[in-house]
Amino acid sequence: MGFDRMPRLLLVGGGKMGGALLEGWRERGLAADAVRVIESDPATARRLAEDTGIDARAAPGDLPDDFDPDVVLFAVKPQAMADAIPPYGRFADR
Repeated sequence: MGFDRMPRLLLVGGGKMGGALLEGWRERGLAADAVRVIESDPATARRLAEDTGIDARAAPGDLPDDFDPDVVLFAVKPQAMADAIPPYGRFADR
């Protein structure tokens, strides 16, 4: 199955779990411009951007105002979920 019709994706968390998901999607044809990543660790965000060409940013406030993903996927630790979700509420108001 290819990603020729992949919706625009926002991946929150580019660490081990998010990075593994991203790697698998990229191996199956996900285009770099179809996904953006929010990764709070600057070194990990920089590595993702350099290694994949994907737009990786440190915080949701760094996203352009007109960015409107079709899917927001959270790849964060369960104990961090309550703090991670609120900044993305603007994408739920559709």
